[in-house]
Amino acid sequence: MVAFGRVEGEVGADVAFSGHSLPLVLRHVACRAGRARDRPPHRLINRDKQDANRDVAIATCNDVWGNYEGSGLECDEYPFSSTYEGAAKNDNRYSARLIDGRDNRKGGERIQKVYEENRILDNDLFYLKIVP
Repeated sequence: MVAFGRVEGEVGADVAFSGHSLPLVLRHVACRAGRARDRPPHRLINRDKQDANRDVAIATCNDVWGNYEGSGLECDEYPFSSTYEGAAKNDNRYSARLIDGRDNRKGGERIQKVYEENRILDNDLFYLKIVP
């Protein structure tokens, strides 16, 4: 379950992911977010730039795992494609891996809900918290 955070000026919002409902997304986020703890992601609302982030991540998944079409798997990326720190930033500080497509879509829907309900605007930072 995603727990809704708070926005306090420059502090940013806390976004929590639970391992009970999104185990594969959680594992990927926990693996990468811990390395970037001092650099919180910033929301990106430009759809073209989000698509560019997603395209780079998908290219990485294709390079590493080959054609996975029809497998039920999808390419999950961190930082999220909806952040300025996404894969297209060209600094090789991203992770892309195949996970169950349902988990991937559910994770994307939840982060979008958090953005909307917490009024996280373009370039607003947010902190990820892992909830066991």
